[in-house]
Amino acid sequence: MVGAAQLQDCVLLLTADLPDGAVFGSVTARSPFTLAAEEPSAIYAVTPLARSRHRPRGRPRQPAQAASA
Repeated sequence: MVGAAQLQDCVLLLTADLPDGAVFGSVTARSPFTLAAEEPSAIYAVTPLARSRHRPRGRPRQPAQAASA
């Protein structure tokens, strides 16, 4: 199992057959029954969307008409 994980460039191997936290080269064996088998959360930066250069779909809006008395 460890050899196949190394050939696939895996860094984490979830298995109950090996000791939890054992390191084999670049592969770390973790038990799927522990709560600590997770990667750190990624930090994403949200960028505002650019205004579209295309016309909006649908009928064009009519300009507001002055109310006649």
